[in-house]
Amino acid sequence: MLQSVKEVGIEEGIEKGIEKTAKNLLSAGWLTTQQIAEATGLDILRIDKLAESLKSEQSAVYRQ
Repeated sequence: MLQSVKEVGIEEGIEKGIEKTAKNLLSAGWLTTQQIAEATGLDILRIDKLAESLKSEQSAVYRQ
C-alpha cells in the first residue's frame, strides 16, 4: 500500500534524528561503534559512514 506524503516525511525525519544521535554519540567518544549500532538500530557500516562524514565535517571547520 502506498504511504502518504506525511508518513514518508515522518519516517525520513525519524531516520535523520537517529543518524544525528549516532553522530553525537560518535563525537562524545564514549561508546564503540558496536554499542552505537545496538543503541540506534543502525548497522555498523552506516555508523562507519557517519563517522567518516563527521571527520570530514570537523576537518572542514578547522580549515576555515
